[in-house]
Amino acid sequence: MRRRGGAGLDYLSAPTGPIAEAQAAAAAAFGADATFLLVNGTTVGLHAAVLATCRPGDAVVLARNCHMSAFSACVLAGCHPVWVDPVLDARLGVAHGVTPDALEQGFEAAAAAGLRASAALLVSPTYFGACSDVAGAESCLAAVTGRACLQRATSDLQVTGYPAHSHTTCCQVAFSRA
Repeated sequence: MRRRGGAGLDYLSAPTGPIAEAQAAAAAAFGADATFLLVNGTTVGLHAAVLATCRPGDAVVLARNCHMSAFSACVLAGCHPVWVDPVLDARLGVAHGVTPDALEQGFEAAAAAGLRASAALLVSPTYFGACSDVAGAESCLAAVTGRACLQRATSDLQVTGYPAHSHTTCCQVAFSRA
């Protein structure tokens, strides 16, 4: 049976209709040159961000509370994780964001180990709603590398980190260097 029309349908890999319009609207809202929608949630977005910014043998500075897929992204990219600790809230018993100082220490640790740190990956907001100082982290990266490129892989996640019907937006932020 031959299909006719297809009005309202689109193809994520080569959008020309509603998906292309949504991507353009999102880019305009974010102030970005381009925004690409993704499927499979945070996992595929983080895989893409790490694969796009890291070469085999590079290091990526990772917050200890990153999404689990960040670790598998390192395996796929053949890069080495350099761990930085988020701020711990002893009263609530939860991890918050990574400070710019901790990020800088991560880049220093990579250099001391003889590794080229090509990216940093932070969680903001965390699964508990705490935001990192993203502007401070971007300034830190610009100071360390001379260039900062902000990439956001956003997905709907429940507070526990598992897909569900009631969602909270979680953004994993990757900074890359030239």
